[in-house]
Amino acid sequence: MVAALPVAGGALPLRAGDVPPTYSVPGGFFDHPVSYKRPEDHFKYGSLGGERGYRGQVGFGLPYWIWIALPEIFSEHLPDKTPGRGYTSFGYLYEPGGDPRFQLPIGTSQRRTLGIDRVWVNCGVCHTGSVRATPESPPEIVLGMPANRYNQGAWIRFLFAAAVDEKFTGDRFVLKIRQLEKDRRRAIAQGRLAGPHLPPELNRLDEEIYKLLVVPLMRERLLMLRDRLGFIPVDTWGPGRVDTFNPPKALLNFPMDKAPAAERQGNADLPSVWYQKARDGMQLHWDGNNTSLHERNLSAAFAATIPPT
Repeated sequence: MVAALPVAGGALPLRAGDVPPTYSVPGGFFDHPVSYKRPEDHFKYGSLGGERGYRGQVGFGLPYWIWIALPEIFSEHLPDKTPGRGYTSFGYLYEPGGDPRFQLPIGTSQRRTLGIDRVWVNCGVCHTGSVRATPESPPEIVLGMPANRYNQGAWIRFLFAAAVDEKFTGDRFVLKIRQLEKDRRRAIAQGRLAGPHLPPELNRLDEEIYKLLVVPLMRERLLMLRDRLGFIPVDTWGPGRVDTFNPPKALLNFPMDKAPAAERQGNADLPSVWYQKARDGMQLHWDGNNTSLHERNLSAAFAATIPPT
């Protein structure tokens, strides 16, 4: 069950039996995001552009099949050390009825760029949560509420641990992807996958490109990010909290090695996206250094890897 999305002028009901969003678009080589007609689907899965980055950047997006294979190959680095559950152990939320190995969780988006379907997070990952009426009740997904169970710090540590693992090789990924392709076919045949347009399987040429280029480049980028973000104690974030603004400082080449220790940690609770007017004029950010709600929202969007326009 999914609750309504608060919007100006009322709420848009999420109807039972709605067709889940599709996750790919046919054709296109350079830049084709998945688009959605319903605002609530766009909030959950719409692309912010972080997959492709800005202008000549490579972007942050993980190729779909690498995204799928990571928790299967490196399950020992997951918080629950259990494969077959996608990214559930980090607090990612999935639509009910699907297979989390292949389904994109709420708060992630997909864009086809440079001929590859790539996945990255959007605003919904930090601003979607779930509640239960009773301990036995099914979870009710609420769009716009704080993601109080999402542990981005643990997810980042997982990605970095995978990057330094000796199993992070092109051959290992391609072998696992072949197995997952077969598993996905069975899941589709059994009706356990929502969305009629999933990214295609890799052909032989794709596999060679993954072995020789995509996987090595992915590992190199993750190791680069690990070094650039090394000053941030991500293990202190915990569920429902994140340091939003120190990572952009590192990526913008701020000399953080010269910053006092107190400035290297800016953890703050993930907020709801409603009741914005009541916050205007408050001392915002973790250190209260901004009283402009509009500016705070723009800088938060930039921190979420939205390219400048």
